[in-house]
Amino acid sequence: MDHAKHVEDLQAVLEVSRELAVTDSLERLVRAVERAACQVLECGQATLVFYDQKQRTLSRPEEAGNVGHAVQHGLALEAARDGRRIDLDAPASDPRFDAAAEGGCEIETYNLAFFPLLDYQQRVVGVLQVRNMPPMDPWDDELVKIFDAQVGVAVQRQLLLEQYADKRRIERDLKLARKIQRDLLPAGNPSVAGFD
Repeated sequence: MDHAKHVEDLQAVLEVSRELAVTDSLERLVRAVERAACQVLECGQATLVFYDQKQRTLSRPEEAGNVGHAVQHGLALEAARDGRRIDLDAPASDPRFDAAAEGGCEIETYNLAFFPLLDYQQRVVGVLQVRNMPPMDPWDDELVKIFDAQVGVAVQRQLLLEQYADKRRIERDLKLARKIQRDLLPAGNPSVAGFD
């Protein structure tokens, strides 16, 4: 057991927690999670996508880049729908692997892992797709669980904040529309000579 590495790993996860706690936009959250995943999991690339429970699709916020249509098939979606991790040691030779569905990549892919991210109610809110991760030992498995739990709650928090901001914008727009309508109406009854 390498205590120094464990301490280093835990410090990295703590730093991730601090960064996720102060992130104020989906774009920054996505970038922070992907950067942290590469550091904590020592992988070549990490991609975060959000899961829509109602539509049962995965998507990425526009501002985070690499946006396309909502993903409606593939292993990342399977991980989200089943709520279980999927590991592929040789993706190119696995019949389930579809490079286009898994967000094609410029780097050669030796292995792939799809980690469902759970909110505090244990509902899937997203999937973290990781490429070219070194072999994992039991410590790494626990570290991934801790990391995934933190990211899942951070994603849920940010999505709720975004929904709240949207609701506030709609309320503000409705209030403005009411004011404009009221201002268009006359303040009192018009007085017209010879008309009661």
